[in-house]
Amino acid sequence: MVAIYHKGEKAYGSSFKEAVKADMASLGYDIEDLILRRPANIILQSPIPLDVVGLAVKEKDLQGFTDQTTISQGMFRAVSILVQLNYSVMSGSATCFLVDDIGEGLDYERSCKLIEVLRAKAYHSSVQLIMSTNDRFVMNSVPLEEWCYLRRTGNHVRVLNYSNARDAFERFKVTGLNNFDLLATDFLEKITTNGQASGIR
Repeated sequence: MVAIYHKGEKAYGSSFKEAVKADMASLGYDIEDLILRRPANIILQSPIPLDVVGLAVKEKDLQGFTDQTTISQGMFRAVSILVQLNYSVMSGSATCFLVDDIGEGLDYERSCKLIEVLRAKAYHSSVQLIMSTNDRFVMNSVPLEEWCYLRRTGNHVRVLNYSNARDAFERFKVTGLNNFDLLATDFLEKITTNGQASGIR
């Protein structure tokens, strides 16, 4: 992440930093500045050929910078993926992001907002976003049209999504249940067993 942030600033100047700050602000993090520096709390016992550098953030309501080593896990995970995602978007590179448990370390509201930001950026760029989870709030925050349900039995993995099981997904929608209940009730498994749903393959 540090190397990518450095490349982003070098290639796109202040617009790269401002993009990351704006995305963090949408999550409720009021960040005034982001810099790369040697963490203040790291003491090296022996000389090494290169200096140790990390990301430091300056929040509006704090007097000084907070180094990468002391940033909360949730905040670090958020700024890390936003740095990488913004670089991919600005560079126009076709990138695939695989994120497990997207909301880990974040509260419910920030988790939902992060999912919104990531989905919006992926939708309007050449970035492919894959989020794997078994968390209720993540499932309820992502439309069923974007789901890919994996069911493993031994060495066989069955994939159900809107392309190959549209009828099953549409029938679930009219139940009025939330997205998480699609898994909790084994609805897809029951309705698509032996290819009962139209279009299943």
